[in-house]
Amino acid sequence: MVDQPIFTLNNVCYAYKGGIPGLMDITFQVRQGECWAILGANGSGKSTLLKLLDGLYFATQGALLAFGQELSETALNNDAVNYAFRRRVGFVFQDADVQLFSPSVKDEVAFAPLQLGLPDEEVTKRINESLEALEISKLAERPPHHLSGGEKKRVALASVLSLRPEVWLLDEPTAGLDPRSQSRLVQFIRQRHAASETIVIATHDLSIIEQVATHCLILDENHHIAAIGQPAEILADHRMLHACNLIHEHTPAGATDRQF
Repeated sequence: MVDQPIFTLNNVCYAYKGGIPGLMDITFQVRQGECWAILGANGSGKSTLLKLLDGLYFATQGALLAFGQELSETALNNDAVNYAFRRRVGFVFQDADVQLFSPSVKDEVAFAPLQLGLPDEEVTKRINESLEALEISKLAERPPHHLSGGEKKRVALASVLSLRPEVWLLDEPTAGLDPRSQSRLVQFIRQRHAASETIVIATHDLSIIEQVATHCLILDENHHIAAIGQPAEILADHRMLHACNLIHEHTPAGATDRQF
């Protein structure tokens, strides 16, 4: 089916151990080439939703489909299904230190294509292209954990880029970045979107939304969907943004605050 959604969520709920709610009654679709911003205050369930989309968590109620197939623990226990899914979807964690584990930047970027069993020439090509795309070729032999926060973020992005995923899941990608690093990140996201790749970003940083997103979903502090819409209309609804703890009560009309 040509227009098959990338992700379909129908009445999805997720509860942590002990029955603590993480997400409640989530229903929406992500289609190929869209860039979604998942907005919400800390603790609203943004990262949980992203991990559901990546098959790191699994819905406790409702149905979640990825590429038209059920995304469940049972499904991913099938090695062939898991392999096919993992090569199509790339996840970038909020904390790059969680993601980086290799002795050098070059080794980090090589990991995904090596796991795909690609020929050495293709692996080398992907390493070089990914390093160049993130402007970190000069860091190739450096240990990742000796780099700055912005550099680590770019290494994490390069390590996913070498996979050549169809879908990017980015968890709080601007967290802790200086203005130059944030600008580079926004440019990178726009490049991936221009290449018709699908992107889902979990964030409470309103300053980047209109620059990158085609669709927005807001989670309230009770873990429900508060709104779905276009970036401009979402950002214009100050009453709703304030109710979801995304802006201050006295934010001037026509402005949004960047939250930290």
